[in-house]
Amino acid sequence: MERIILVKRKKSGPTSLHFRLREGRGVDLCYIYKQKFNASDLTKFESDGSLRKNITIYNIALKEAIDTIIPIANWLDLLMLI
Repeated sequence: MERIILVKRKKSGPTSLHFRLREGRGVDLCYIYKQKFNASDLTKFESDGSLRKNITIYNIALKEAIDTIIPIANWLDLLMLI
């Protein structure tokens, strides 16, 4: 996909991870990761899933979930090209 974006839908309370996969104007997909995380933990991450600058304390399980999903989305992009 052209872009994979971590969407922050809530500011507080438990929330699922929402990823938006976009390729130009023709493809716009949404993936919802079912496991719940605290929405305030999401503020420590950029929209591309990387940690913000100077962040040292963060939710490790959340980081692992993000690091698992983004490569899978990239792999699916390769499959779409075949």
